[in-house]
Amino acid sequence: EPDEEAPAEEVAASEPEAPPAPPAEVRISPIAKRVAAKLGVDLTGVVGTGRNGRISKEDVEAAARAQGLLAEESDEPPAFEVIKLTGTQKTAAKRLQEAKQQIPHFYLDADVQTKRLAKVAKRADVSLNAALLKAMGMALEAVPEANVQFVDDTLHRYAKADVGMAVATDRGLVVPILRDVGGASLADIAAAAKDLAVRARDRKLVAADLEGGTCTVSNLGMFGVDRFQAIVNPPQTTILAVGRSVDRAVVDDDDVEVRPVVSVSLSCDHRAVDGALGARLLAAFRAAVESGLEGCE
Repeated sequence: EPDEEAPAEEVAASEPEAPPAPPAEVRISPIAKRVAAKLGVDLTGVVGTGRNGRISKEDVEAAARAQGLLAEESDEPPAFEVIKLTGTQKTAAKRLQEAKQQIPHFYLDADVQTKRLAKVAKRADVSLNAALLKAMGMALEAVPEANVQFVDDTLHRYAKADVGMAVATDRGLVVPILRDVGGASLADIAAAAKDLAVRARDRKLVAADLEGGTCTVSNLGMFGVDRFQAIVNPPQTTILAVGRSVDRAVVDDDDVEVRPVVSVSLSCDHRAVDGALGARLLAAFRAAVESGLEGCE
């Protein structure tokens, strides 16, 4: 067994050697002296390039590199670029981190046929996305228990369906709100969506444009994304992630037909929308889409 108290000479031998102190006659700036002590630089033989031969911080660093105590400087450009977040990106990052940490998410997925909806959108001369927004508004009205916000351990249920629309800008993602989507016409929804998207990218949204809503539709289909899951934007309680439209073989009454299909995923805040309620909302959305909005144009 080792001795409880090692001899003094053995203790001294086990400690790392301190760098030699600079000779008394060496002239060195205070900051250079501190750097030399921190890096363990041996100043013996170091020639100062400062005023009257004084050793500078740069001289110490050069000596440290020569002694292998500091990495050599490289003329190579840095491997990455430091980019500061915009105010919008900082706000989004903070809110989404909090949302993911505090909201108990669960996800419901479905494949939805869009053949009839696409025809309705074409007749109304609007995008498929505008028609999908309309379908979500109709679904929220059909399932009013899901048309809610979660605020301070209470539910705020709304009579009208205000739906958020995720918009990518050069400053980050913003979610302006479309009002009364369930009761609005396709033409009005398309016009409002275009206006909000333009003002979002031109940095002309006002606070009122971003307030309210119970559900958001985030469509990445135009970027070639097949399916994804989104993070609920509080105090909203659901968000629908929409993938791209893909032609698939569909069996209908023993017949096989190729039809356009979109994969969607409904993210829910389990504190406000449980599994059964989320399933009802998704079913209502699918019914609205596959029925072609039941003739509402």
